[in-house]
Amino acid sequence: SNPRVEMIHLSRDRNEQAALAWARKARLPWPHIMLKDTKAALMTHYTRAVPCYVLIDRAGKKIAAGSGRAGKSAVWAKLKELR
Repeated sequence: SNPRVEMIHLSRDRNEQAALAWARKARLPWPHIMLKDTKAALMTHYTRAVPCYVLIDRAGKKIAAGSGRAGKSAVWAKLKELR
């Protein structure tokens, strides 16, 4: 509900149909991007850890990141701070 923030789901899945089916089942409301479709700028923040959470600003600067529960907590805490 924050117009200053856009959430995306970046899928590492090689099967686009399976990735989209999983996202629908998980009820992820944000846009889904396949790894093969990403721009180099986005990939500079990507890690091989799954799940990986990254918060970047409009200029592409990393604000918060991490993987697993700790990464998710760090990113959500930073989002709350920015409100």
